[in-house]
Amino acid sequence: MRRRRNASSGVTLIEMLLALAVSSMIGVAGFVLLEGMTRTEQGVTGALSRLSEQDRAFRLFSMDVAQAVGARFRDTGALELQQLDHLIVWSAEDQAVTRILAFEGRAPFPQQVLNQEAEFRMTRPGVVAFRLPQEDAWRLAPLPEATP
Repeated sequence: MRRRRNASSGVTLIEMLLALAVSSMIGVAGFVLLEGMTRTEQGVTGALSRLSEQDRAFRLFSMDVAQAVGARFRDTGALELQQLDHLIVWSAEDQAVTRILAFEGRAPFPQQVLNQEAEFRMTRPGVVAFRLPQEDAWRLAPLPEATP
């Protein structure tokens, strides 16, 4: 005589396939969530890095202007800042912001401060604007009186 199988004694193929499908959906959902978080983190890290570079450039520019004893704005959009013992020229050309230190008797020392499109502009007499058009970020700085 054949014994009947007890319904609670095992798992049917349908139950096994259903459990496998549910587990697979949970795994795929977890992967999609993790990938989205990774992309977001990379985007935030890039934006924070860019903001840090801009902040460094703005602070350096503000310090140079604050320590200047004289200033002259060139027609080319460059800004000359006369310090006590040297000249600093800020210019925005070729998608980069450059700061050139010129000590008397030495070759000029160029520094690329920021690798972004920028401009220097006189907003009103005695005030220069350092602007990053793509970010719409501005820094206004009052200039010392112009040197001859």
